Amino acid sequence: MHANRRKLHIIVTFLHFGATDLAYSTAGKNAQDLRAFCNVYHLLRAANNLGLKEKPIIDDTDLHVVRKLNISTSSDTYYDNQDEGTLKDDKQIDSDKQQQWEKEKQAILAEATDGRKKYPRMAPSDARLRANIAIKSHYETAARLFQEARGHISGREANEKDVKAKIQAAFFGGAIDAPKPTDNKGNWATRCSSSKPADGLSIASSAATAMLCLCFPTGDTTDNCNLGSGAQWQDGSNNNGELINDFWTKLKTFCETEKAPTKLTPALIYGAIKSIRDRAGQTNSRLTSAHKFVIGETNDGACDGKATKLCLDYSRFQASSGAGLAWETTLLEAAELIENATAATQAAASAIKQYKEVTRAATIVFETALRTPTSANKSQTTEHRPSSVKPDAESTCNEVKSNKDKCKDLKEQGCTFNEKDKKCELKKDVKEKLEKENQETGGKDGKTTTNTTGSNSFVIKRAPLLLAVLFLA
Repeated sequence: MHANRRKLHIIVTFLHFGATDLAYSTAGKNAQDLRAFCNVYHLLRAANNLGLKEKPIIDDTDLHVVRKLNISTSSDTYYDNQDEGTLKDDKQIDSDKQQQWEKEKQAILAEATDGRKKYPRMAPSDARLRANIAIKSHYETAARLFQEARGHISGREANEKDVKAKIQAAFFGGAIDAPKPTDNKGNWATRCSSSKPADGLSIASSAATAMLCLCFPTGDTTDNCNLGSGAQWQDGSNNNGELINDFWTKLKTFCETEKAPTKLTPALIYGAIKSIRDRAGQTNSRLTSAHKFVIGETNDGACDGKATKLCLDYSRFQASSGAGLAWETTLLEAAELIENATAATQAAASAIKQYKEVTRAATIVFETALRTPTSANKSQTTEHRPSSVKPDAESTCNEVKSNKDKCKDLKEQGCTFNEKDKKCELKKDVKEKLEKENQETGGKDGKTTTNTTGSNSFVIKRAPLLLAVLFLA
């Protein structure tokens, strides 16, 4: 999209104004043309302020918090050795890795607020398992958003940094603050004609060079730009760029009579380009379609450096087969950099907002799991419900569905991954063992279950099947 827009800006021809009968007067005839080029100089004056919103800031503090929550709710095998992550290839403990892991865990356990542990190690339970699955997912999302935000911030910084260099390049031909004399040496005809010079800058590659060519004649002291001096660009007087510093001081003083814009925006850049395009043909004494790409004074459409023909002929560059104006293309690239920096700022702010929401959600999951009663806190009646063990164990495995890695984390809960059916399920031997325990708990061992209602207590002794039906009802 940006490339197409740049292309559109570049190929649009100079506006063609109809022929006008202007009173012929060479003196000051190029002053308005110079004012248009001053608009490009003003871009340089504003280049240190792009008018962007404050740069977003993000740090990894919240991400580290979620990592601690993930460790506190992790499976026992992960908590012990990171699911063998601290082992060597031969399955022996890597003492350095294990020591570092133990040190990290102890540091997490030691964190407290008002004597209360911030990240207590949670005991095995369905609540811990579910919390860990959610927190691990939140951690992965938060890590991704963190990197996205950092990337957008870096992108903004890079674009922002390059804008001024682009404006300088468009104006002076490089990252400098004034025209380089040796890049503008030689006679007017060599530096300012529509033909590209053998070396240095041209009216198509540097806006500053175009200004020099527009205001300093070769033949007399006529002040074409109302600079208040009759400085000339005489042949042989600028062989090494001797005139350029003095010329530039006069041009700069002229431009700085206008107030500089407070910030550089794409709209300001587009406006500066348009103001120059709008000057095409404006001061020509004899305007024809063949001369619509000429800026400055001429009595026949030709530009030779004399006061009566002190103009810029862009026809070679702007024709359908021309290469366009390099300084204009560079300005459009600067505008695109500002737009990219603006978009990066917005994207970074959005990623940071989501990052905060996700890390907060992980904290809520952890705090909720801490408040969830575990089986150790339930009543004896609830603990020994004949049908409670197997369904809970199976549902734990079933919850992760086809996620092989998460199924692996549930190994200690008796889960295994069925490669054929591509799903996580309870091991057959574990399932049989739990079913047997359920039957035994139901009354085959002769134990009794006591139920208390109000102030009356009574003992229930029933067949296992009937007891199971009553508890499931």
